[in-house]
Amino acid sequence: MSSTGNIAFDDMEISDVSDVSEGSNVEFGDAELNRLDPSGIDLNSFATPDLRIVAQRTEKEPALEFSSSTSFPFHKLSPELRLLVYGLLIAAGDLNIMRTCKLVHKEAAYELQKHAVLRMNFGFDDQWSLASFPLTASINLAGHLTCQAPKSIQRIECRFNVGAEDELDVYTYLIKSFGGREVARESCTIFLDAGPSDFLPDAYDFSGGTAWHAVTELIGFKTLVLKIRRDLDDEDVHDSHRFLLYDYRDVREVLMTTLGPAILDKSVEGHGLKFHPSDFKPEKNAEIDTGV
Repeated sequence: MSSTGNIAFDDMEISDVSDVSEGSNVEFGDAELNRLDPSGIDLNSFATPDLRIVAQRTEKEPALEFSSSTSFPFHKLSPELRLLVYGLLIAAGDLNIMRTCKLVHKEAAYELQKHAVLRMNFGFDDQWSLASFPLTASINLAGHLTCQAPKSIQRIECRFNVGAEDELDVYTYLIKSFGGREVARESCTIFLDAGPSDFLPDAYDFSGGTAWHAVTELIGFKTLVLKIRRDLDDEDVHDSHRFLLYDYRDVREVLMTTLGPAILDKSVEGHGLKFHPSDFKPEKNAEIDTGV
């Protein structure tokens, strides 16, 4: 039994997002688009911007004026340069290039899946947006519901407010929709934002039907990076970093059972855990501990 529907979540911010799926309907403020799916954009209502740069000599220095009588010959650029431009704009969350003309729309569509990042904030009261995209849901013989996010979403970034633990479980099925090995995905970055007195999730929290347990099921990603950002106001930098490394080791010990071994970056600037879940074979589980 399966069905497809849209699911909306309030305390979740979607930003810097490119196309997430065919027929998707994601609203976010940064790009000011109502629909992210390029196939749903009406290109007839948009015109290629015209631009002319005229140099005028004066006694002091040349001046530039902008006019709209001619257009920049963007289509005369090599395909490699055009694709580079598309990729940079999409990675920055700017989808306006998709509105220029049909040719650019078609070419840029191929870059969406390669550069799009879906960013989600969980448990932050001051950051929210209305977001929806198709999820394929199915119920197995045991009556368990499973959801699957579109395979076109290859890169995600999740930011958790650790202090809002009681509010996170509402996102469990959303996080689970990116889990499993049925769909191979590129990368996942997880930020755990914690205050001075917040406890990071432990082995008990990562069990059961919680949002933290859903994180342990993100095994289809080629790379998964986890970063802890703890707000320690007046603590000594070296002492706070030392305690932060203890936090990483505790989290790694729990996650390595499903996500595999992780490389621990011990540097002050780039600290974090890096997993390769899709390559993990449980029978070859071996912990890797190295500093960068």
